[in-house]
Amino acid sequence: MLRCREAFQTFAYEQAPPQAIQEVLVDNEIENFVDNEFPPTMASIYNPDEHFPFEEEIIWKRAKEFLMPNGQ
Repeated sequence: MLRCREAFQTFAYEQAPPQAIQEVLVDNEIENFVDNEFPPTMASIYNPDEHFPFEEEIIWKRAKEFLMPNGQ
């Protein structure tokens, strides 16, 4: 996650085409993109200093972890 954060620190990815993002990932040998503004941490979805607002533990997953290719 840190390598991705560093690679995109000054990159305006919210305005960039997907191909530009892919080039940065390939050039920096990064397998998975991590959004600097919404990283997969609990602090992204609630204030950790407050009571946990969810009934179940939050498990961060990528789409490839729960979507089947070709609708299988």
